[in-house]
Amino acid sequence: MKLSKDDFKNLLAKILESYPDITDLEMLVRLELEENLDTIAGGNNNKQKVFKLIEWVESSQKLQSLLKALANDRPEQQFFQIINNRFNPSILKSSGVSGDDSPVIKNSEWNQLYEILKEISNNQLMTQVCKKTLRNSRNDLLGTCLQLSKTINLRELKEILLGQFPKRKDNVPTIIEFAERLSDKVGQPFSNELKQWLQAITARLNISLPTYSKSLPNNIYEYFLLITVQPSLTQKNKFELYSDLLLYKYLDDQYQPHEKFQDCQDKNFFDVELAEIQNKIFELTKISEDYLEVPYKLNLELFLTDKYLGYPFDIEPISTKDQQKAPSYLGREYPLFVRSFDRFNNNKKSYNKFCLRWLTKVQDKLTPSLAIFLESLKELTTYEPSWDELTNQWEVDEIVGLKIMGCWSSEESVQEELFNCIVKSGTPFALWIRCNDLTDCQKQLNKLLTLETLNNWRDLFEQVWKCRQQAYKNPKKLGYHLGILADDPQRVPSNCKFKLIPTGH
Repeated sequence: MKLSKDDFKNLLAKILESYPDITDLEMLVRLELEENLDTIAGGNNNKQKVFKLIEWVESSQKLQSLLKALANDRPEQQFFQIINNRFNPSILKSSGVSGDDSPVIKNSEWNQLYEILKEISNNQLMTQVCKKTLRNSRNDLLGTCLQLSKTINLRELKEILLGQFPKRKDNVPTIIEFAERLSDKVGQPFSNELKQWLQAITARLNISLPTYSKSLPNNIYEYFLLITVQPSLTQKNKFELYSDLLLYKYLDDQYQPHEKFQDCQDKNFFDVELAEIQNKIFELTKISEDYLEVPYKLNLELFLTDKYLGYPFDIEPISTKDQQKAPSYLGREYPLFVRSFDRFNNNKKSYNKFCLRWLTKVQDKLTPSLAIFLESLKELTTYEPSWDELTNQWEVDEIVGLKIMGCWSSEESVQEELFNCIVKSGTPFALWIRCNDLTDCQKQLNKLLTLETLNNWRDLFEQVWKCRQQAYKNPKKLGYHLGILADDPQRVPSNCKFKLIPTGH
C-alpha cells in the first residue's frame, strides 16, 4: 500500500510536528511496530529518519499499523485520525456502533439535533436531504419509505432515520450523513451548530468525516471552458478570443488546467466580428470536447469587458457550416454564464474587494436573515444615476448579489457604467431582467431566488440555465430577458493579471 505524493508530504510534516522529541517516536515504533527506528530508518537528522520510516512501512506492508499507532498516540492530531480512517477500512470500532444491535445515537444526542432542526423550520428541505441520504445509501425508497413522496415532519424524520433505516450498509448511521448534507444546505448559525453536533457524535463513535463522497453521481467529469472576449487593440470593431479548459476536482475543491488543451494551437481566434463571436465560441466547445473524458458536463463561462456584460450571446443564433451538428443557440446545449474580465484584470483594488466579499459572505455560507439580493434600478431608461453614489451604496450594504429589474437603456454608455459599478463595488453576482412589461416578472424571478438556491449557487445557476433553455425564440418568457453575471475567484483565465487564488470552501 502506497501513499500519494501529497499524503506522503503531509504525513512527513505532521509526524515531525507531533514528535519534536524523536525519542517519543522511537518508543512508538518499538512498542507498536516492534522495530528499532535507527535500524529501519537511519539518517543524519529527524527529517531524514521520518522520511525513511514512511518509506519502510510502505515497502514492509506496515503502513496501516503505523497510521493506527499514530492516531491512537496523538488523538488530538486530526490529520492522523483522517488518514488512519482512510487507510484502515473499519472506521467503526467497538465504541458504540460496531454491532448491529447497538443504538445509533443516544436520546440526548437526538434531542440536541431536534432543537437545531426545529429552529431551521424547513420540512421541505429536510425531506429532500433525507431522500438524497437514503438514495446514496441504496435504501428502499419505493418500498417502506413511500411517505417521502410528501413533505415529512420531524417525528417522521426520526422514525425513518432512526427506526426504518438506522444504518448504511457500511454500518455508518444514516442520521450522520443526513446532518452532513443538511449542514451544506443551510446558512449560519445552523450550519455551524450542525457541524458541532457532528463533531461530538463522530468523536464518540470514532467515525471520520466526511462519511460520503461529494463528487458528481456516476463519476461525471465537470469541466469549465473559460473564454475571454477582448476588443482588439489593433483592429477597430474586432475582437480576440482566448480560452482555457479546467477540470473541477470535487474531493480537493480545486480546478486543474487541462494540459493537453493548453498545448492546443487552435484554441484562440483573432479579428472576430461581434456577430461572429457566438459561432467562434461554439467552435471552441467542439475543440475542447475532443479533450474531455466521458461522461462529462461542460460549462461555458464568458469573460467580457464591462461594455458587453449585458450582451445576450447565449440566445443569439449559431450559423456554422455543419448546421446539423450545431445547436440553435449556445444556451440551449451548454450552461453558459457571463463573467467580468475587467474585475480580474484592470483594477487590483476592485479585485480585492470582490475577494474579501466572496470569502466573508459567499464561501462562509449565507444566513437566512441576510439581504442577499438588493433590488434596484426599477427603470433604467429613465434612471439618471450618480454612479459613484450607487457604487458606494452597494459597497456599504455588503450585499453579494443584485436583482436588477426594468428596461435596459439603449445607450451603451449607460449599460457600461452600470456594470462598471457592479464590478467596482465587489458584488459577486447580478441577476437582471432586460424588460419590465412581462406579466408577473417580479414574481417569476423571486421563484428562482429561494433560500435553497441562494445557499447553493450551483442550484441557482442550474435554474437560470433551464429558464433560458425554455425561452428560446419566445420573448414572452422570463428566460428570454434574463441574464446573470456570476464571478468566482477560483476560476480565472490564464491571461488575467490577477491569477487563480484558493478559497478552500
